[in-house]
Amino acid sequence: MPSNSMEGYVSLFPFSIGFICLFLFIIVFVCIVFSIYYTKQFLAFVGILVCARPFLEVIQNTLILFFKEHYEKIKENLRESFILKGNLTIDKQAIYSFHPHGLYSYTIVFYMFNSLSDWPYKNIKFLIRDVIYNTLICISNTFDIFKESAKCMVSSDYASIQSVLKEGKSLSLCLGGQTEMFHLTDYKIVANVKGRRGIFKLSIETGVPIVPVLVYGENELSGDVYGVKIPFFNLTFTIPSKRFFKNIVSIMNASLKHTIYTHVGDPIEVGEARVATEEEIVTLREKYIQALHDLYQNTKPEGYAEHLEII
Repeated sequence: MPSNSMEGYVSLFPFSIGFICLFLFIIVFVCIVFSIYYTKQFLAFVGILVCARPFLEVIQNTLILFFKEHYEKIKENLRESFILKGNLTIDKQAIYSFHPHGLYSYTIVFYMFNSLSDWPYKNIKFLIRDVIYNTLICISNTFDIFKESAKCMVSSDYASIQSVLKEGKSLSLCLGGQTEMFHLTDYKIVANVKGRRGIFKLSIETGVPIVPVLVYGENELSGDVYGVKIPFFNLTFTIPSKRFFKNIVSIMNASLKHTIYTHVGDPIEVGEARVATEEEIVTLREKYIQALHDLYQNTKPEGYAEHLEII
């Protein structure tokens, strides 16, 4: 691989998150203390550009030099660790909804942010929370290793998501969000759906079907998580466990001990685009929950809980 090319380093995006997450936790926490009256966007901008930039430059250069030597082996290990199954013949626009979220949504990041995977749907954007989106956009404008990844993202605000769908692009997201981060029980999936409404409304109003996606192994990758919620900013900061770092480091030498299997379900059709009524939103959500249950019963590996838990 040419030394002056960043092509391929996009696949290292998940690993870079692991390396900087603890540092960003400290930086952003300090910023919160001194920026209580500022918006989330300003907090992200100050926390990254003012405090973190020199350190991230060092991290970027270190990552490139360190991983370059191991790049081909890492690619092979990643492909062996993430296995894609299910309905891989969907040939139209869709909203792919992943469960569980896990610690850092590594599975969806792997499939959306690099060309190593065999994810067949290319014209797709990954939904990411607004404060994180703005933070990563700030980073991507400065650091090459993030630039290609940033093109795959869309902010979680309603207008941005609607715009992506109206442009004819597909969408991927972790519907359960941060709530599922605190349900990282091994061999069990807890899906946070009952309180969700917006994505079902968007599906009806754009006529884009929803596709349930279940991931087995995401929780086992992370193990226990130590975190704190900050209600004022609606943020959750997490400190990974020893198991998480051990798994991330081990990928340089071998595939993961627990293979991560991703099962893509069938599209839940919503008909022609129209103004969504409350009854239609509730009905679609109920169909989605039933589709999740069915997908789980048909795909759960040996040793997993008898039933999927919906909260």
